Amino acid sequence: MNTILIINTRTLNWSTFTGVIPTAINISYTCFKNKEKALEIIGDLLDIQIDELPNFSYAKTLVMYCNGIWCGQISTSVTALLKYG
Repeated sequence: MNTILIINTRTLNWSTFTGVIPTAINISYTCFKNKEKALEIIGDLLDIQIDELPNFSYAKTLVMYCNGIWCGQISTSVTALLKYG
């Protein structure tokens, strides 16, 4: 069982142009702007049960990457997820 999930937060055009980590899943940082969509995607991928309160008993470790230290896509994504709880 894989316990790590790697997410490429770059938009599809950047990922096509610059390449990706082979096991990464592409979820553009723009997807994290919608709370319901973001929680559904992340909950499913990380094996988080979201009822009244999130259950992280079987959750995977999340690793995200974007275009580099100058890029704000990860901070946008992480800030949104933290805001959503």
